[in-house]
This record gives sequence, structure tokens and C-alpha cells, in this order.
Amino acid sequence: LAEDERGVESKVLVAVDAGRMMTQLSGRFSRFEHALSSATLLADIATQNGDQVGAILFDDQVRAFVPAMRGRPAVQRLRDAFVSARATMAEPDYAAAFRMLAARHRKRSLIVLYTDVIDPRASQALIALTARSAMRHVLVVVALRNDALMAAAVPGGASTSAQIYESAAAEELVMAREEALARMRHAGVTVLDVSPR
Repeated sequence: LAEDERGVESKVLVAVDAGRMMTQLSGRFSRFEHALSSATLLADIATQNGDQVGAILFDDQVRAFVPAMRGRPAVQRLRDAFVSARATMAEPDYAAAFRMLAARHRKRSLIVLYTDVIDPRASQALIALTARSAMRHVLVVVALRNDALMAAAVPGGASTSAQIYESAAAEELVMAREEALARMRHAGVTVLDVSPR
């Protein structure tokens, strides 16, 4: 948050998508596990800074909600919520997650959303919701890319018809993803497009 927005009511909320896209492996761990690790580290740093920290985990429904609080108990409550959490094959319901955040958390906050977008329908919903939330909160979308898909989209290594087709399909998905991320940025959302690792 900006310097004039900081103070006793500074809040950081981590929102972690536990849906289908987050089940994909990136190295030894799923994108979901990488997101939980990053969210826990972020919460720890924020509490050391004196911020209140909370979290929401969701797939097609809200799986866990931790209200924002200060200090070590905040980090422990996040860890407790995260320890048994698993990503599922359900499509994420971004609208339900953002409705809960709007109902339970009205003050201007830093919201860090860990997710990824490829499916055009899901990305349309996410773009609309993040654009609306960016008017009230400082919103950061951490888009955890699929490294294998990104590599497949680079032409040059394909030699068979099937490989050429796979590369073209991957390139199309990557372009749709880049367009969705660009639209979020245009709406005032900070987007970090990163490898889960």
C-alpha cells in the first residue's frame, strides 16, 4: 500500500485458487503447492511489517477463510488452513471468492491472488472481477504459468505433424493467456507472470 495508506489498519489478504489449473505439476510440486509456499512466506513478511494478514482458499466453493489479524497467530492460522488443503479438478468460482471478500472485508487492502488463466470463459470472469476489485483494493494477480505449455509453444523443435499441431495449439493458448493478462493490467491490476518455481 502507498505510504499514506499504511498504518494500524494495513491489511494483506492472500487468495489462492485451488482449482483445476493449479493441480498441474511444476517440477516435483503442483502449482498449488508453490502458491501456498509463496503465500505463507508473504504472510510472514507482512506480519513482521506490522500488517494484518488473512487468506481465502477456493475452487468451485470457498474452502477456507482466515480473517485478517496481526502477528505470529495470523501466520499460524494460515498454516493451519493450508496444511490440509488440496487442489481439485473443479473450475474455480472467482465470483464466489470475491463475493466473500467483499462481504467480510470492506477496508482497502492489498489482495494477492495466486491463479492462472487459460480458459477464455474463466478469464473473462476473472478480468471483470479483478477490474472491479482494483477500484477498491490494491490487487496483485500472481499468474503461475505452465512452463511445459510455454516451452511447447516455441516453434522450432517440432518435426512431426503431431508435434507441429501441438506447438500451434500451445501457442494459441499462450496468446489467449497473454491477452487476458494484458486486459487485467489495462484495468489497473498489477500482474506478475511467473514460473511457479
